[in-house]
Amino acid sequence: MTLQAILQFITIPGSILCWPKLLPLDKILFGLLRFCQNKKDHAWANPETWAGWLGCDARTIRASVKRLVKMGCLTIEQVDGRTAYRVLSVKDSFYLRVTIGILARTDLTFAERLGLALISFNTCGNEDHHGWAGQDKLADWLGCSRRSVIRIIDGLKTKGLIEVRRRGPRSNQYSLTPAGEAAIVAHHPGKRCDNFARPYKTSENESSKEPKETDTKRTPPATENAVSCLSSPLAADQEAAKAALEAIGIRKATAAELAQRSSANSVHQAIANAQAVQQHSRPGFNLPGYVVSTLRTAAKEGHEVRASKLAKQEARKAQTAALKARQRPTISDTDAGFREGHVPQTAEQREEARQRLRNRVARQRGDHPSLDVASLAAAKEELARINAAFKEWRATG
Repeated sequence: MTLQAILQFITIPGSILCWPKLLPLDKILFGLLRFCQNKKDHAWANPETWAGWLGCDARTIRASVKRLVKMGCLTIEQVDGRTAYRVLSVKDSFYLRVTIGILARTDLTFAERLGLALISFNTCGNEDHHGWAGQDKLADWLGCSRRSVIRIIDGLKTKGLIEVRRRGPRSNQYSLTPAGEAAIVAHHPGKRCDNFARPYKTSENESSKEPKETDTKRTPPATENAVSCLSSPLAADQEAAKAALEAIGIRKATAAELAQRSSANSVHQAIANAQAVQQHSRPGFNLPGYVVSTLRTAAKEGHEVRASKLAKQEARKAQTAALKARQRPTISDTDAGFREGHVPQTAEQREEARQRLRNRVARQRGDHPSLDVASLAAAKEELARINAAFKEWRATG
């Protein structure tokens, strides 16, 4: 029996699924290699085989393997003259289940396959089989932008796999069409699609209840090995945002709440906006309160915090000051005061003209050697002697 005959679905950890630096193909390939390893030391895989299953060429699979190795999600070893792959162990509370029926749909892009599996997970467990996940929430789960989510939804809707119902200011309502359900349960007759869409429960979280939508948005992974590349980049951004909030005087509980509800970019931008306002305000400005109010308002209205006009002006001033600090006066033949028809021909004349310009620049800076105390005293004495001689000449007639 071949591996394809026993393969029913793959599971992708939530920390890998929401990683924005990984492509959709990388996430699917990670799930395939994870299934192939199956609690063993290594996974024996052939790029040509995976390419045939996923509907791409072997060169694309090899490029995806290189990206996984570069990001620290995969290691390659030579065992008994064969290439062995070792997937780094990740323990998450949320796993996206992608059935072989979805993987076999070569007419769908890899992003659309992940989107179809995620929408099927979002609709499972509901009595009417409808899902109400917002586009921002889907973008957080898939680790992509909102524009990419719109393209995925439009592509699935065009191919007749999902139905979208617009509900005005509220989130859209998604539901699977019969064709979409058939794509999910392909090669598995007699089983419903929601059974395959539920998150895969391992032995570590078998006793825990099924996570809700709010639990799966931001889930920091717990890894077996203390390797930095195994931690979720979203969790790392949350820790950095929390540290930035605590640094300006916000309490730890409030900082943790704001870091979880808002993105890292919103947190840092809110701090920058508050600091710009503080520079133009009277003493006693409440910087922590301003940041908390800004982030809570943005989370309530459902938008990101953008740079204010005052923050942009301060950033431009700082950039201009930095450029001026790096600039130094340079001396060239043109700056030396050479006019047309009066250009010195010899090297001595050119050097003399440059020296005059150096002296002029030095006088402007205030560090010319002729401006020391001794030189000034001698100049005053000489001027007094000349004035006395002139007065004596006038007196004698």
